[in-house]
Amino acid sequence: MSISSDIEQEVSRRFNRHWNMGVSTLMYPHDPVRAINEIFETGLGLNRIEIGLGKPLEENEALDDLSRLKESRDIDYSLHVPFLFDDIAHPHPAVRRAFVDEALNSIDLAVEVGAEDLVIHPGYLALNQSLPDVKALNYLKQPREQYLENSISSLKDIARYNRSHDVTLFVENLPFGLCDTLPELKRVLNEVDGMSFILDVGHANVSSSLEDFLELEPSYLHLHDNLGSEDEHLRLGAGNLDFQNLFSRVLQQEGEKKMTLELYTVDDVVDSLELIKTVLGVLST
Repeated sequence: MSISSDIEQEVSRRFNRHWNMGVSTLMYPHDPVRAINEIFETGLGLNRIEIGLGKPLEENEALDDLSRLKESRDIDYSLHVPFLFDDIAHPHPAVRRAFVDEALNSIDLAVEVGAEDLVIHPGYLALNQSLPDVKALNYLKQPREQYLENSISSLKDIARYNRSHDVTLFVENLPFGLCDTLPELKRVLNEVDGMSFILDVGHANVSSSLEDFLELEPSYLHLHDNLGSEDEHLRLGAGNLDFQNLFSRVLQQEGEKKMTLELYTVDDVVDSLELIKTVLGVLST
């Protein structure tokens, strides 16, 4: 039996909850097929794969390979909008439109490869974050409210397009962008029909908002660690996140939980699964 199956069965047997463990292809964001093959070579039993892309994926060969792998390996796919092409809050309308179009393309890709879920970043404060703090340039910056309104408008366009595709859409909290606080996230969820929430615990650690976000009892979580100041995507236990507290809180919540390890190496995935198993053992005593 694989370690991921051990975790899922222990959660079911000891805590009467259902966890579905998965892994992102972030270790090769340019080549998800390579990442999937390496993941399966480890024998970890992780059959839920989030295709974490760094750039658009349009090559027919890659799409054919992903479809073939889904059938031969019995994979459940999720998909992440390419993280270098996702600033749907950008202040320039034409640039913002290009990023929205990439999200729409991602919906089409999700349908093509049979992915049930699509993860979307709500956007950044592009000019505010990139321009130096110089008085002459401050006039080029925009209020945060304007960025948020841009994001909500873009997310509505994406959700509207998805109505004829029926992919489950998840907006993700960011560490240095929009939806890094609970009030902002709640506003997005309230104003955009057809949008669910995925809690990125590493991002929430950077923005000091993890406890607030857990109040929403999210059904989908991204797991990785950091030291609280940068979005490092370290293996679980290599940063300062309290995973015993996190999993204790999550185990008190009803419903199925999807959990995706978003890490840069397969070795980090192995070590992180071992930590989860150890923490569950402590919590069950």
